[in-house]
Amino acid sequence: MYSLSLADLSNFGFHGGKQANSDIALSGFLDMPARLGKTFHSWAEEDSIEPYVNANEIFFSGRSINLTGYIQGSDIEDCSTKAKQLYNYIDGFTGLVPLTSNWGTYSVYVDNAIVGERLSSRLLKITIPMREPLVNISGATLPVTNAKYGIDGISFKDMGAFSLELSGDRFNRPAPRNESITSYAKESFVIAKKDPPVLTLKLAILDPTFSGLKDKVQSLMALLAKPGLRTLNYNNDFLRSFFVKDGFTVSGIRTMGASKLCFIDIKITEIINSSTVDLIDLLDNESYRILDSEGNTLKLFI
Repeated sequence: MYSLSLADLSNFGFHGGKQANSDIALSGFLDMPARLGKTFHSWAEEDSIEPYVNANEIFFSGRSINLTGYIQGSDIEDCSTKAKQLYNYIDGFTGLVPLTSNWGTYSVYVDNAIVGERLSSRLLKITIPMREPLVNISGATLPVTNAKYGIDGISFKDMGAFSLELSGDRFNRPAPRNESITSYAKESFVIAKKDPPVLTLKLAILDPTFSGLKDKVQSLMALLAKPGLRTLNYNNDFLRSFFVKDGFTVSGIRTMGASKLCFIDIKITEIINSSTVDLIDLLDNESYRILDSEGNTLKLFI
């Protein structure tokens, strides 16, 4: 069952379909949203970056949710009429409305074109794109067991997860930053500092119920949203400090045997401390950080 602003969409002949590689009609509703605003500062004298991971620096944007299904009618005219009625109903929204489903309720607005594709004289496929501007980031606190492999000493097993892959700049030397200079009659060059390594951690989460699966995703989201840097211990790898600025995506939501399954792709930005220069926050007499006109923390080289 799917409803928008408390109206059952079946009243418009709508029936839920399936997203690509999924058993359900919704996508995006389990995604972790990206950070909002400036999330790091790149110092010209430093490799890597300075992450903004204090509690008062962490804000999150919204996330996109898509609902895919079919409008069924007795003929072409009936399908078109039902679609038009649905569109007129959505045109009447003046603010956020509840999207209610078996997978939860989310406050959304329709933020893009509703795409319709006629499959037959009696069947119209439509996709309703929505935006959830305020996302619940909370989740249960996971137990720290100083696990050999996991995040912050929390094992992948205790997350209800299986680690599938760690890819990206795992064995790479990241590219130097783009620094441009000009010179006359010869090729110019500059030796620039490197950008930080960016990796993708792929997990699979299993649970006997969908509500349990959702709870595990929420707990992982809450862990990655905490202030400070996270640590990753991965098999055949070394300890990495990282933060997540782009959130994560959840795909492949389906039933596998007696369990519910999903896949999570987490893009992590690794933070490598400099061995030659330390940066400390510049504080005033009352130990408050001193900011510039753009809200950036002023730093002192030591």
